[in-house]
Amino acid sequence: MRQTLTRVRQTSIACLDKMRDVKCNNKHLQDELIGVLKAKQLQDDVFVQYQSKVEAERKEMRLEWDGRGGGKWPTWVSQVICELLVNGTPPSAIPLNLQTLYETLYGVEPVHTPSLAHVQHCCVLIQIIGETISALKLASKDTWKQIFFDATTRRQVPFQALIIALMSDGKLDPIVVSSCIFMEDETAEKEVESIVNKVSYRVYNISFIDSSQPSTNTNTSFL
Repeated sequence: MRQTLTRVRQTSIACLDKMRDVKCNNKHLQDELIGVLKAKQLQDDVFVQYQSKVEAERKEMRLEWDGRGGGKWPTWVSQVICELLVNGTPPSAIPLNLQTLYETLYGVEPVHTPSLAHVQHCCVLIQIIGETISALKLASKDTWKQIFFDATTRRQVPFQALIIALMSDGKLDPIVVSSCIFMEDETAEKEVESIVNKVSYRVYNISFIDSSQPSTNTNTSFL
């Protein structure tokens, strides 16, 4: 009888120890679960904030009507088109690329898609920007270090490219004045005349616009 009571007591003690271990493990699991739930709640809050921010800052790709029967594209659309053109994207592929990019970012189709005519208009914008930058650089220097040009013909039509190198911080800075200057013929006189006219036109325009700082770089003695 005494031995039986001893075994029962030992069994009870062992069961009690196991119960305490289970309660302790449950406590740890509850703490971990609470931590996971709090982290999930924080993630949900961040996601909601991000989603609301995206919705608030979403750019709509649609024409903005001016009330006179015509429409114009937002500035950011033209900027993206210019970036794609500068990176070498074919103009005919840009409308579909913009549509795919918009759908990937926002998950919805754009209201309108730029036409090929607008993309070609952006090609003109890039040309104007490039000419303006090159003219500003040429007009800002008192001397031009080197000049490079290369002429060729396409279907009996002569044209040439012109690059002027400026010295900046001890390094040559090549400026593409024009990649296509049409000439009346391929004689030396006409080539020089076309180069002088092109450079003078660029520098004159910048000097005319910025009359407060006229450029003295209108001579072509380096030729």
